[in-house]
Amino acid sequence: MKKEIMIFPSASAIAGFLGRSLAAKTRDLAPGRYFYVALSGGKTPEAVLTTLAGHSGINRDRVRIFWGDERCVRPSSQQSNYRSARLSLLGPCGIPRGNIFRLRGEAPPYAEAARYSRLVRSLIPSAGTPRVSV
Repeated sequence: MKKEIMIFPSASAIAGFLGRSLAAKTRDLAPGRYFYVALSGGKTPEAVLTTLAGHSGINRDRVRIFWGDERCVRPSSQQSNYRSARLSLLGPCGIPRGNIFRLRGEAPPYAEAARYSRLVRSLIPSAGTPRVSV
């Protein structure tokens, strides 16, 4: 796989690129096939998520959302990565609830890590082998 480094002048430029890429990747997916997205936490991705939420052309039924990290807090906490994504992307975007797989920050961390690992492995083909495809 050829590696490419892309530099964007702003969060909205990144979001525009991601939106166009996601629209192209989800446009012609066969029934039962999905495009998998892992969200990072913190304040950095919020601008990208907010812009991406309004992007047209994304087949939202074919997108499955996962988390790469979560804080050990309830989903209603100001510190919750899930809460941030729900407010900036998931609510406005219209991705079906059944396609959103959150880490349960309120659960005991080790048990939740084990549960989430099993969930990811059961839902994502070749889980455990990170890939980048843009």
